[in-house]
Amino acid sequence: MLLPLLYLSSLVALTGAEAERPDASDTFPLPHTYDISSCPINYYGVVYDTLYVSTANGLVYFNFNGYYKLQTTKMLPRSFYDRMDATYGPGNVTFQISPRDVAIENKVRNTIPTLEGNMSCSVQTSYVSENGALITLFLVQYGTRTVLGIQTNSTNLRSYYYIAPYVNGEAEISISVSGGSDMNFKVNFMDISGCRTEAGDFISPGGEEDDDETCVTYSCSSDSVLKVEGCAENQHCDGDGTCTPNNICTLTGPTVINVHGHVTSVEDRCTYTLMSDNQLFSHFEVLASYQDRRRTDVSFLDSVTLKNTGVEVLLEQGGRVKVNGSLVSLNSSLQDFAGVELCKTQAGVTAKLQLDDWREVTVFFDGNTAQLQTLGGDYYPPGGLCGDSNTSSSIQTNSSSCQTHPETSDQTVHCPTMSQRCSVLMEEPFTSCHGSVTPEPYITACSDTMCNYPDEDGLLCQFLEAYARACSLVNIQLGEWRSNQHCCGYHGDTD
Repeated sequence: MLLPLLYLSSLVALTGAEAERPDASDTFPLPHTYDISSCPINYYGVVYDTLYVSTANGLVYFNFNGYYKLQTTKMLPRSFYDRMDATYGPGNVTFQISPRDVAIENKVRNTIPTLEGNMSCSVQTSYVSENGALITLFLVQYGTRTVLGIQTNSTNLRSYYYIAPYVNGEAEISISVSGGSDMNFKVNFMDISGCRTEAGDFISPGGEEDDDETCVTYSCSSDSVLKVEGCAENQHCDGDGTCTPNNICTLTGPTVINVHGHVTSVEDRCTYTLMSDNQLFSHFEVLASYQDRRRTDVSFLDSVTLKNTGVEVLLEQGGRVKVNGSLVSLNSSLQDFAGVELCKTQAGVTAKLQLDDWREVTVFFDGNTAQLQTLGGDYYPPGGLCGDSNTSSSIQTNSSSCQTHPETSDQTVHCPTMSQRCSVLMEEPFTSCHGSVTPEPYITACSDTMCNYPDEDGLLCQFLEAYARACSLVNIQLGEWRSNQHCCGYHGDTD
């Protein structure tokens, strides 16, 4: 009986001598390590360039990451358990790496006519079985695809030889040959091409696998190339296979990152419309006001105003909130004010407004950063900086009161250094959120600001915090990042 014959992995070899590259056809006692880098094998979607051959329990083991061990206490990747086993006979093993061989190529095509292109090389292992039959095992490479074969010249009609491949320790379809009435070689081949997902799952050529939890589809092309597709940019997965637009607009420092990921910089002390919908909700509007701080030529978000029928909510610095001009006291429990629900935590103030039965707007403000999100499918209020507009001049309100104050650039600011610090968003643990919230607009907003303003008042932390909170809005928690970035004391301006 033939069991799995090949054992693949991307780990460092567990045991064994330095791999030896045979020049032509060489015979070795077992165990032995072979260098097959001149003909690397794509085994069910994982490429290996070293072959470890050993024998035990009447089987010969062909492994790709150290000699075969039945048990191990180490935590190993799933591909560690790739292997193929075969029945073994007494004596040595003959090993050979061959270039393109038309005879082998024709035999393969007779069995698998759908293969495209030409054979590039093959790895062949031969040995004599206990009943004296010659057994040859083939690994034939066709570009990105690999064919496994077995051949024998046995004349014993009752003899039966097979190879049973294992992928991630699980048996795949085996391949076999039987003895015949003459000395002619009996041969059989099968395609062992395919793709592996990041989790190690195997996909056959032409197949695909859906992960509803992450909304990712893995597809394996006919030539064994893996394609990964997930939610589109600025969308997140709801965990049931559905991609939903993030609909997040972030304002921090002088910059606005709208729902499409476009970055706008505010250069004056004005009030701007962030979102509005004159067609569906004529009385609904969110505004933002800007003032300068340490430099008169750089404006910072100062307050946010939410307006709806019969109510106007003003979110100010220091966590102060006014409803229709009157200061209100808030805590962590939601309180209703004419249809607008308000609450306040250490992180900031949150306002929620139900526009209709299925559309809701949430506004968060911590004194430095505001984030607006709409819930309810693809809908987003089209008017304002957060929607379709990407130029501040087109939606300026109360333009007569706007002020600009040019100032000489700060020569102490080293822009390349500041940009590099903003690029920390490309590193762990922020990378865990990249698939749902694109980091590039936040890096651009951070760099544009930090290149024109001194690194004071936790400004870098402000941008990192804005990205982290955008991730939390799509249910992705980054874990601990503040201590490494020296942002432990940053909590906005809500005290």
